[in-house]
Amino acid sequence: MKMQKWFILCLFAIAILCRVHSAQGFENELAIYRNPALSPDESQVAFECRDWDTGAQEEMPKGESDIFLADIKGSNLRQLTFMSGDFHLSPDNTKVLINSGYGLYLLDLNKKEAPRQVFNRFPEVYLSREWSPIRQLSWSPSGKKFFFARTIGDVISGQKKNSIVDAETLGETVLDDELGSIPSRIQWIDDNTIIYERDNEILIYNYLTKKGDLLASGYPNEPCTDPVLSPDMQKMLYRYTDQYKVRLGPQMKIVICEIKDLPDWAAEELAKKLWSGEEKMFKKTDYLLLGGSISQVKVSWFRDSQRLLIKGLKELWIYNLTDSSYTPVFLDSIPIKEALLTPDQNKVFFISSLWSSEHEDARITGKGNSSNLKVYDLKNKVCRTIFRDSGPISQLRLSSDGSSLALVRGGNIWIVNTATEKGYQLTSDGGLSPQWLLNDKSILFSSDGSLVKADLRTGKFTNLTLGRGTEPTWISDKEVVVKSRGKFWQVSVDKIRVKEIQKYPDKPRLTKGKKYEVYIDEVKLVPRSPDLTQVKAQDLKTSQSWVVKRPWCNFPWALEEKNR
Repeated sequence: MKMQKWFILCLFAIAILCRVHSAQGFENELAIYRNPALSPDESQVAFECRDWDTGAQEEMPKGESDIFLADIKGSNLRQLTFMSGDFHLSPDNTKVLINSGYGLYLLDLNKKEAPRQVFNRFPEVYLSREWSPIRQLSWSPSGKKFFFARTIGDVISGQKKNSIVDAETLGETVLDDELGSIPSRIQWIDDNTIIYERDNEILIYNYLTKKGDLLASGYPNEPCTDPVLSPDMQKMLYRYTDQYKVRLGPQMKIVICEIKDLPDWAAEELAKKLWSGEEKMFKKTDYLLLGGSISQVKVSWFRDSQRLLIKGLKELWIYNLTDSSYTPVFLDSIPIKEALLTPDQNKVFFISSLWSSEHEDARITGKGNSSNLKVYDLKNKVCRTIFRDSGPISQLRLSSDGSSLALVRGGNIWIVNTATEKGYQLTSDGGLSPQWLLNDKSILFSSDGSLVKADLRTGKFTNLTLGRGTEPTWISDKEVVVKSRGKFWQVSVDKIRVKEIQKYPDKPRLTKGKKYEVYIDEVKLVPRSPDLTQVKAQDLKTSQSWVVKRPWCNFPWALEEKNR
């Protein structure tokens, strides 16, 4: 009997522990505010906002946070600093969408204005299991509109919204339930029509006429994924289970490759036959047999919309839709990671590298690592090595005219002249995600979480945004100084202007003015939640106090949780 009671008590204790653990795991993004600073005109307050594990996720120095601005008497709140690693340049190269984690912001490079807020998810309590609720971002061909999908609340049970937004007015058209749940792989045909992936199917939808159609289906168990339109917008490449297909018109579909995990001996025999030089063309076969897995195969269009470049595990092929032929291009000794065609269709730049999770021991020890940037001349049928490196090479980006290639090598950005195949190092203190601007003379990239523009003609670097920082200090009603990664930055409140300064201003941080005082107040929402903080202000004449910011209207559940 005693044993039975003991067993029941143990089960009860385990159940309580599991419930406490699940509750703490669910509420893991609670806001912590620090270092409030009142503007000289006492209309705004700048402060730091930090989540429990944000610093670790973004690999920022310990203690650095996002800096926010809030009207002292209203609920208007916006970011001053951005982790701009996730940015999306418009096709016309004039606008940038920044997914800040807290929301979505639009930066217009022509207007020189501070980033405008598109969507804000800044509640007093985060109940989302995901760091960012923004699921998809995609620009229309003209750059005048963009699509974005987001989850409000919990990623599983929260409200899903799909929207088309006007990039000039920020007017939003909510698509209601036309697209079902959150779609993926958004491709625009024109400014009104999108192709997207959902539930193992590929569909087309015109949001003006509200008409949709099915393009490819593997429902319910065989997925159709990764739709990519041809440059002439007449054909669609997509993946069907472990194959790739091309849709030509309403009915015709062509299988272009099939991936099989071959035994080593079979792979060797196949390689001898294909790459011996005896036969360089295979006419009108049903499919191309490739070793490895589907994730190691990438297929991309030539600009003529008649040919496809197929990247296998270690080989490059060309497939011609006109005569259904396959032409072997190149076989490497180590895996090929990225391959990129020049606009003139004469060269293929590619990376062959051992840097991957498959070679973890080599990555850690530094022995046996190898990364190469190579180019294959399709006219002369010759392969040349441009760089050999013991570190990783990645993120190949061609300029629009094809004259230059940007890439990341050893954590810095390099530029290669595609004609001479000579390269030089552009940055020395880091850089990621290079994107060419319209004139091909400037590059946009992310560095230490900041968005930076580099002029290749003058060598001038311009910070457009600033990553996380600490200790915001007002030096005027329009400018705040922020410490970030050991440097001091002067950030404009209403313009694209971020510049480095040598030291912090001598003017003391203003928390108490002639009329108002700002301070951090601790608050506990529910028994199971840890203590939070909130920014409060007090009228020094009347002693009236209030919360500077309010929970946002699109998070009504935050108010419910607070009052529970």
